Amino acid sequence: MKEEEQAESNIFKVTENIFSGILDIASLFTKTGKALKLLNSKNNINYILILFFVICLCAISILMFSLSIKSISTDNTYGYMIYHDFVDSGIPHLSPFGGAQYQITTADFHDLNYYQYYGRWHQGMDLVPNQKYYQEDSGYLDYKDVLIYATCSGNAKSLVDSAGANYIYLICDGGEYGLFFVHNKYNLIELNHQAKIIAGQPIAVMGNTGNSFGAHVHYAIKDLKTNSFLDPKLFMN
Repeated sequence: MKEEEQAESNIFKVTENIFSGILDIASLFTKTGKALKLLNSKNNINYILILFFVICLCAISILMFSLSIKSISTDNTYGYMIYHDFVDSGIPHLSPFGGAQYQITTADFHDLNYYQYYGRWHQGMDLVPNQKYYQEDSGYLDYKDVLIYATCSGNAKSLVDSAGANYIYLICDGGEYGLFFVHNKYNLIELNHQAKIIAGQPIAVMGNTGNSFGAHVHYAIKDLKTNSFLDPKLFMN
């Protein structure tokens, strides 16, 4: 659950914390040195007490620093929140952006223009968010990323295709449908790992990876019993 801009932001935060921690520890050692000079005229008990105090401060500083790194490392999970009106189901419903009312179709299922240009049928839908999404989607408003939501509950795997596109392959509960969410900027599941997903859970951030000409999500639904692709629009209501 990671990548590019989010990772760069996290690295910057960690680096900032490291320098802050170093400065704090350096300050503590400086104070310790001054204390030791004063201790030349003090007894051993005072020396032990001050040294113990300084060590405790160092330990607390290191602990707080490690906790800050941990909190940064989980920023990219989006809290596994469930958005929109998704229900826990093994049948695909709504859309990767939360519903048909939040999207624009740039290439439809079995799009004739796509066939004339590429010489093959388009086995899914290419979707981008519309203005309503940017104004109303709570995931976008919270994180300023175009989140892609699981449209069924099931087992998802994070993969990269031969052209370099990040994608999620989600087998819905019941094993009847396989869903593809392609061209993601990054997936919210670690590469080549699987995760149990609930419908409405963010699984990726929209992107332009692989054989793509502009940020969008290629959304496809496959009938695993017949091994044929289905029109996603049939499931969006």
